[in-house]
Amino acid sequence: MSLLSTPNLCLPQKLFKINCLCKKNLFLKSTLFLLLILLNSNLQATTVVPFQNLGEMGQNADAVVVARAIKNYEQEASGVTSFFTDFMIAETISGPFSNGEIMTLRALRKKMGTIERIIAGDIEFKEGETYLLFLVVADNAPYWQPMMLSYGIHQEMTQDGSLFWVPSPGTLEMHTTKTPEGNEPEAPTVFRKNSLTQHLRAVLNSQTTWNAKAASTSVPPESFYPEMMAAPSFCTYLGGDFRWNIFLFRFQSFNRIRNRSFDSLITNR
Repeated sequence: MSLLSTPNLCLPQKLFKINCLCKKNLFLKSTLFLLLILLNSNLQATTVVPFQNLGEMGQNADAVVVARAIKNYEQEASGVTSFFTDFMIAETISGPFSNGEIMTLRALRKKMGTIERIIAGDIEFKEGETYLLFLVVADNAPYWQPMMLSYGIHQEMTQDGSLFWVPSPGTLEMHTTKTPEGNEPEAPTVFRKNSLTQHLRAVLNSQTTWNAKAASTSVPPESFYPEMMAAPSFCTYLGGDFRWNIFLFRFQSFNRIRNRSFDSLITNR
């Protein structure tokens, strides 16, 4: 099977103070993506220009929901296979959904014969797991899409008997730049589950302004993903009392180093 891996292009929402290139203009985004395919790009990283924080992201979303992934599946049409995930809505923070309703997300990944298009940072969900999702309506309703690929998606996880919203691996692996206003975005953070849900609801109902401290923790997101701190496969065990204890630093430093490389295109919001 041939693999074509490229970054995704989302379009600016406020850049140059022009609204013609907005987050909902998925047609133009798709056109630009097809140009990448025609150029046979081998780029394998995605850089995002994120929102300042989750409060701003929610204010620009068509829906913000807590939902459980119930089924991953494929559908073929005209020789092209697309990939979908069905979710059951557990809680609607904003948007048109009702609790218990089924909602479908479509990945950008495609397969045609022996050629498979893979998007760096595309969505991946585990059946049975619960997620916090910031969504926009896809061009081909009734499907929905996350606002910025995997960026901003949080998974419900447990540590020491407490429930948390943990940034997805895709969020942690993406490159980020400053916002269009020139500000540093808030770093991906582990939040107390109920506190974040309640605070987001209050922000989106204009009852308060965003304050990460209302729900944030000091728990490192990478601590929920041991594989991110594992020694790379090419390392050799040295014996004795030596332990691999540097790879959390290696992982955190990797994105800062890669931000200075030229193997990424910028995904604007």
